[in-house]
Amino acid sequence: MPWLGQYLIGTTDLPFEGSLDRIKADNDEIDYLLNETNSIVPGAGLNRDRVLFTYSGVRPLPYAEGKNTGSITRRHILFDHTSEGVANAISLIGGKLTTHRAVGEEMVNQIFKKRGDRIPACPTITTPLPGAILPDDPRIPVAVIQYRDRLSAETVNYLFSIYGALALEVLALVDRDPSLASPLSGDHPDIQAQIVYAVESEAAKTIIDILRRRIPLAMLGGYGLDLLPVVASVLKTVCGWSADRCDRAISDYETFMRENCIPDYALTRELATTSPR
Repeated sequence: MPWLGQYLIGTTDLPFEGSLDRIKADNDEIDYLLNETNSIVPGAGLNRDRVLFTYSGVRPLPYAEGKNTGSITRRHILFDHTSEGVANAISLIGGKLTTHRAVGEEMVNQIFKKRGDRIPACPTITTPLPGAILPDDPRIPVAVIQYRDRLSAETVNYLFSIYGALALEVLALVDRDPSLASPLSGDHPDIQAQIVYAVESEAAKTIIDILRRRIPLAMLGGYGLDLLPVVASVLKTVCGWSADRCDRAISDYETFMRENCIPDYALTRELATTSPR
């Protein structure tokens, strides 16, 4: 499916019994997805060189001994542990991330029911997510005009597409420090203010948090390795990180990319040039 200007291709569905600290798509899985995509879309012409990023995760499914993973139900189960002698524990087993709101409502309702209390109306069904905004919100063109002397219209619109109404908080950092309007990369519209916002407002504690979990630049080519010098510079000059902390964070980031995201066949190429400290 289309994803951040690229294509997200997946998934494989294999049983996993390894360490949850190191989860990685192996070469065979990557080749399988490339071959299947080329079979379904003959004109795609995909090969290993076209892969920009990989990630892998483990999905908990209800235990079913001897069953193929593809045949195990994706429906969730709420399991009351009273029968096991634990009176006040209910576990959620299985399910899909895309149903998290409805499943959360079901779990809360089950708890009220178990307590013998009246089940209240669920507020999350009508509560907007933080930053929720419509594409024609008048705040967007106002911001484009307000920041046109520092940021392109493309960048401002991009920030609203990523952060929603919270983009105004990112832009406020540019008012505080105009240097934060500088781009992170010449290839993407992201700006340095996003690094500061990740630390100050999104609880980012590591560069892994910033480039992998807050700003999706790790996924858009080069695994974010080429961005490490500018990220470290902003963290030191604006966020008060020490040089030692930045060095450790860079090393941890490179290790994370190597062990979780860079395909084994591409490790030598991607890490051939180490990031400057």
